[in-house]
Amino acid sequence: MNAFELKFISDYLFIVVEKIIVKLPLLLSAYITYYEDIVDKEITIAKITRQDNVLHIGCGSIPSTSLLITQKTNARIIGIDKKYSYRQRCTKLCSCITPGKSDSDTSCRRNDIHDAII
Repeated sequence: MNAFELKFISDYLFIVVEKIIVKLPLLLSAYITYYEDIVDKEITIAKITRQDNVLHIGCGSIPSTSLLITQKTNARIIGIDKKYSYRQRCTKLCSCITPGKSDSDTSCRRNDIHDAII
């Protein structure tokens, strides 16, 4: 198996996992935790603070990076994605997440995590 085939399989598996998580938000905490170390490094490298406006291009149906940056820095986030179905799923998912709660809190309430999801 070459690198291209491995990348294709990896991307496909992430799409499948995201489709499942959008339908079962109880799994969201584990999914977001997977990205936490990566996002911590991105925050440090980019020196993101509460005063920053962050544009997340290609946020997908589960905008883990945007959610974590918002949670960790309170920066203003705008997430965009070209796929309509991803935008729909993202909007639905983000309406069920409460900012400031721990990842283990799975309760769903309306919030304003993103200024816009386009």
